[in-house]
Amino acid sequence: MAAWVASLGIDRLWLTETGAAPLPFVSLAVATALHAAWILPTFRLDSPALIGLTWLTSVWACRAGLVAAGFSASTLPAFALEAIALSLALNAGERTPWGDRLARWRRARQRITTELRMSEGLMPWLGWSVRRLFVGSPERPTASAGFDRMVAELADAEQRLQSRVAELALPEEIRQRMLASAQALVARAEQATGQVAIGLEQQALEEAAGCCDRILRLQEIPSAKREALAHECEALMLGLVGHSAVRRRAPVQASPSDRAAVA
Repeated sequence: MAAWVASLGIDRLWLTETGAAPLPFVSLAVATALHAAWILPTFRLDSPALIGLTWLTSVWACRAGLVAAGFSASTLPAFALEAIALSLALNAGERTPWGDRLARWRRARQRITTELRMSEGLMPWLGWSVRRLFVGSPERPTASAGFDRMVAELADAEQRLQSRVAELALPEEIRQRMLASAQALVARAEQATGQVAIGLEQQALEEAAGCCDRILRLQEIPSAKREALAHECEALMLGLVGHSAVRRRAPVQASPSDRAAVA
């Protein structure tokens, strides 16, 4: 019904702009496609901007159709007609229970809190980024203790291959192809090793932040000792992957009873 009324508005617009009536069923096909543009995304509840824009366009076309049909007050009926279609589309899609929505929102909030605890402020990050952009030098990941050793071994293997290939009586084309293949293989190995190291570092940071957050919420331990325990647990977690950014400050030594309380 809403698509048919909107097709009347498209007929009126077509006649106004071109001076000729549209072909049969063309305006109805256009109106149907316009409604499908916001009905289909509504089933998955994604692209809210697209849904809102196309729905308002449908309301405008429906209003024009009501005017063409002779209705004097057309705005509210057009909104009501399209709102009915929108409500039917929303109820037809798969709905997520409110409990699952709240749980997903809570997990998203916890992730945001963890990321904020792990990151520095906007202004220090902006200053660091500007310095890195103009005067920075490349850095290799520090999470994996064997990353430098792996890179050194790859470089030695590549050097040995180059020396051995230079001694062989091979055509120049084959020699250059072997050297290029060796360089590509070494670069791929370094990239894969770096990705693993960065992944380990990120996971260690997330686990350390979660551990600190849980310790800091313990109310039965004094505040100073909570901070000392949180710092100690963070250092232990980051030390697993050889992270070099562990805060260096003199922690307050936690007593064995406090450690037992955490455990």
